[in-house]
Amino acid sequence: MDKPSLKKEDKEKRLFSLPVDIVNLLLSNELSEKLIDISTKYNLTGDLKNKVFIKDFRVGKLIEIVIKTLKGELLLKDFNKTLEYELKIDSETTKKMSKEISKQIFSTIEESLKKIHKEKHLKDTPSQFFKEPFVKPEKKESDLYREQIK
Repeated sequence: MDKPSLKKEDKEKRLFSLPVDIVNLLLSNELSEKLIDISTKYNLTGDLKNKVFIKDFRVGKLIEIVIKTLKGELLLKDFNKTLEYELKIDSETTKKMSKEISKQIFSTIEESLKKIHKEKHLKDTPSQFFKEPFVKPEKKESDLYREQIK
């Protein structure tokens, strides 16, 4: 019983460690409304007159991708590829949709988003994974166990 509450506390701690403008955007209705409008424009939805029927759950995927990007869990450089793959849309539609998302959502919190992604990128650099530089193994001239090729 204690573990789920710890996970919830961890999620809240991570959420509130983000810049204030990003937290406000994540907790607002404005984000989901804009994403539903974009989804409708790019035909990711079924008949959304009453905003009830969602085709193939692609709207939910779009919202999930944008939220992960806002939280720094998905890097901006991977945003377009992820949209194209997860939503199963062509690259031209991906570019148009990405520009619209950038204009309507990401541009409102541009500086905070850059800060988060810069920090995340620095944490994920290979130099932190390897304590010693990679050294190519020396090639042996002969191997006693192999037959010579002539």
